[in-house]
Parts: sequence; C-alpha cells; structure tokens
Amino acid sequence: MDQRLNSPDWKEQASHFDRAAPFVPGAQILRVAGFRFHYILKDSLIGQAFGALGLRQAVKVLDVGCGRGVLLDRLGASYGTIGFGIDVSAESLKQARQEAQSGNQVARSDARRIPFADDSFDLVVSMDVLEHIPESNRAIDEMVRVIRPGGTLVCYAVSTRNRYTFNWFLETIALRLGTDLRTRACHEPELLIDLSVISSRLPRVGCAIE
Repeated sequence: MDQRLNSPDWKEQASHFDRAAPFVPGAQILRVAGFRFHYILKDSLIGQAFGALGLRQAVKVLDVGCGRGVLLDRLGASYGTIGFGIDVSAESLKQARQEAQSGNQVARSDARRIPFADDSFDLVVSMDVLEHIPESNRAIDEMVRVIRPGGTLVCYAVSTRNRYTFNWFLETIALRLGTDLRTRACHEPELLIDLSVISSRLPRVGCAIE
C-alpha cells in the first residue's frame, strides 16, 4: 500500500527518479549473487560493512530509498533476510516489484514519515538517499524510530566533502564542458550531508556510532 505524499518538496525528486530509476550495472546478476560480486569500490566497502554485522536468516531489513530493490535482493541472497522498502518514485517501485528475486514488500512513502511502527526492524539501510531529502534529520529520526533495540542503521550518503573526491573532479570538468552532472543526479548542493551534524545527532536519538 502506498502512502499519500503531500510534501511539495518531493515532487521534483519523485519526478526525477520516475524518469531515471536508479541504475545498477548487471542488476539481475547482482540480485541472485548477493555480495559475492562487486562492481565498484564503494559497493565492495558496503558489502564489507554488511559482512561485519553477522546477519542471519529471517532478519527484517528496511531499505529507505530502495529504488528498484536491488539491495534488498542482494541482502536476501547473501543472508536470507526479509526485505521491506520505501521510495518516492512510483516507477522505481514498479520495477522493484517486477524484477524482485525474493518476496520483498515495497511501498511509496516519504522517508520523513516511515509507515511502520516503532521497533519494527533489525536493520535499516539507506544508500545514496539522505542527500536528496530536505530536513534529512527528520528522516534519520524516523529510521532510528523503527529500529528495534540492539538493531543497526547503515547509511551511505554524498556529503559536503564531495568537493574533495574524484567524483567532484569529474563533475567540475563535465560542467565546464556544458554538462551539469549534479543536476542530472538531482544533487542539490545545499542538501549534501554534513557529517559533523549527523555524527552529533545520532547519539542524541539513541545510536552508538561504530
């Protein structure tokens, strides 16, 4: 069931990802193979993070900003997790339902109003999502709210430090050549994540940072 989205700031994001659902190379292979294969360095590091969690059969996982559901399928293939996902893009969710390799349940929802009860999940994940959310602290609060005591939150987001990365270099060169990669990725500079703000907020909402 889809949650009605009333916030006007979601329209641009939802429209963007309806036109260009997040692309993962070799998506169907990765869905089946889980984390046995990696396609970029970031993916390898994320796989290592999940491997260190000691995930087991039937762990309940929520993917906030699940897109086409590839991550949920990979976790299911590797660890036997039970997957749930939310996203603002109706087209991405349509693909998630069509392509899923396991029985993931997905719904259209605002990450700042997650439609699940407190303490519902063992693990909440969010990859490349927080940098698209105005008032991202509200999304963090919601993600923490639905994690059971002793559960885990794993986030990856584009931060304000992006200007020191190879991606920033490529984006800058592309911009000088007339192609705005930031706009194409729907990355508004003012929404990029400040790591110090996140690091100071998580302990206040009951999370220990590892």
